[in-house]
Amino acid sequence: MAQLVVFFSLFLLDISLEPRHQSPIEAQGEPATAAAPKEAAMDIMAKTLKFINRRFPLDEWKERMRDGRKRPQIPAGTIAQAVVEMVPRRQSSLLEVDQNGRLPEARWWFGSSRDMVVSDTTLSRSLSGFALEPVREALWGIAAGICKRRMTRVELPSGRRARIANLDGSQWGDFPGCVLTLMGRRVDIVAGYEMSRGRGHELETSRKLLRDARKRLGKGFVDLLAVDALYMTERDFKWALEQGGYHLVVKTTDERLSVIQDARGLFFGAAAGCTEGVERVEGLDTERMARYSVTAAGGFQWHGLTVKVAHVTERFLKPKKAHPKMTEFWVVTTDEQLSAEDMRQLAHLRWSIENRTFRRLNHLVQSKRRLTKDPHAREALLGLWFIGLNLFGLFLAWIRMGRLNPRLKPVKKTWKWFCELFKRATVVAYCSVRSP
Repeated sequence: MAQLVVFFSLFLLDISLEPRHQSPIEAQGEPATAAAPKEAAMDIMAKTLKFINRRFPLDEWKERMRDGRKRPQIPAGTIAQAVVEMVPRRQSSLLEVDQNGRLPEARWWFGSSRDMVVSDTTLSRSLSGFALEPVREALWGIAAGICKRRMTRVELPSGRRARIANLDGSQWGDFPGCVLTLMGRRVDIVAGYEMSRGRGHELETSRKLLRDARKRLGKGFVDLLAVDALYMTERDFKWALEQGGYHLVVKTTDERLSVIQDARGLFFGAAAGCTEGVERVEGLDTERMARYSVTAAGGFQWHGLTVKVAHVTERFLKPKKAHPKMTEFWVVTTDEQLSAEDMRQLAHLRWSIENRTFRRLNHLVQSKRRLTKDPHAREALLGLWFIGLNLFGLFLAWIRMGRLNPRLKPVKKTWKWFCELFKRATVVAYCSVRSP
C-alpha cells in the first residue's frame, strides 16, 4: 500500500514524469542543472516511503497477520491488505475484492502469479479464523504514533488547544460495538474498538475499551473525553480522573440529576440574578444556522467531585422539516478551566465520531450492511477497515491543500473523489513499470 500511496502523491502534487519544457532563457544559455524529472520523482518517492515507514511499520504489521488456515497458499498478510484497501477503493463486498483482484494491474500490485489475487470464498474462510490481536495492535500503534502530535490538538472557542477523544457505540449489521477515536483538525483516528454482547452492554464494553486505551496509550493520552449521557455516573467520572488522567465532558438532557437541579436553581431560580461566578454568553453559530445562549458555572459538588455545569439553548434560524425549532441540553465536566462556549462546542464535537467515522466508513464500504453472519469475521473486517480509514485519512491530512496540483485546487475535495484518484493510481503505477 505504501508504494501505491507514492504514485498517488505524485499525481496530487503535480510531479510529472515527462520531460520539462525549457524556458527561452534556459534554451539560450547553459542547460538546466536540476535533476532530470524522473530522477526527481524517484527521490520524492523514496522520501515518501521513508515518511510512511518511519511512522507506521506497515510491512511489519502485514507480516504479523495470521488466520486459522493450516496450509494457506495466500498469506494472511495479503488477505489483510486486500481488506484494508477496500476503504480507499470503495469496495462494499468481498465479491468486489475478488473481481478487482482478477485485473492485471491488481495482480501485479499484489505480486500474484495466479489468475486472481484472492477469491471471495478464501476471504470468508480466512476472516472467520483471523487473529484479532495483530489487527488491534496495528490500530493502537497508529494511535500511539499520532496522539501527541500537533494534528490531534483541537482549538476551542477560548483559544485553548486540547487533545480530545470520542467514545460511542454503533451497530454494524446485527453486531453492536464501541469505538474510541482521537479527534484531529482534519481527520479523526480510530484508536480501538470492542464488540458488545448485545443491547444493554454498551457501558460494560466501553469501560473495557478505555482500560485497554489506558494500558496501550498510557495515562493522560488525551485531555478531554466527550461522551453521551450514558456515562453520567460517579464511577466513570472518578475513573477518568484517577486512572485515565483526563476529564469527562458529558452531554445530557436528564434533569433528574441532583447536580442539574442545583444548576437550574442557580441559573433560573430565585438566585438567577446572581452574577458572581456565573458565565452568560450569547452568539450566532453560522455553521449550524442557530442563535445560542449558554449559562455556566463551576464549583458544584456531586458525589465528592467538583464539576462545572453549562446549560445550552439553541434556536435554529431555518429549522428542517420534522425537526424542532429549539433545543436545549446540559453539559457537565470536571474540567473547570473550560469556558461556557468551550463546553457548548465540545457537546457538538461529540458528534464527530458519528460523521467522520461511522457514516464515512459506511459511505465507503457499506459497513452497516450485514455482510456476514459470522461475528468473528465481522470483527476482523471492522478492524481492518478501521486501519484503512486511518491510513488513508492520515495520508490526505498530510497532503496539504496548498501543495496540491494547481488544477485540482478549484475542485471540491471529497473522500469519494480522492478514492477515485486512488483507484486510478494502481493503473498508473502498473503502466509506468510496464512501459519501456
